[in-house]
Amino acid sequence: MRTHLAAVLTASLVFSGAAVTFAAQDKKPAAHKEHAAKTMTAKGTVSAVSDSMLTLKTKKGEQHFTVTSTTKKDGIATGQNVVVHYTMDGKTMVATGVMADASMTAKKK
Repeated sequence: MRTHLAAVLTASLVFSGAAVTFAAQDKKPAAHKEHAAKTMTAKGTVSAVSDSMLTLKTKKGEQHFTVTSTTKKDGIATGQNVVVHYTMDGKTMVATGVMADASMTAKKK
């Protein structure tokens, strides 16, 4: 009977010790993944363009975009129909690419 009692006590200590050790382990925080900024588009007519800003007249009114050194905007001029690809940086719309909009030009012909 004593050996049986000793075996039961030993087993309970082993299992409770494992549970305490498991519970005491530090949980590593989940790695934060950098989410790619959601890219949105706007269509309209360029009403102003500079090295740092682009103003677009759209159905929603005028929209102002920040232009950076990485913004692709080759050959874009005032009065041209364009599609602007942009991301949000807080409340600022940052243009990532500006392309002539062939679909809007074709409709006016």
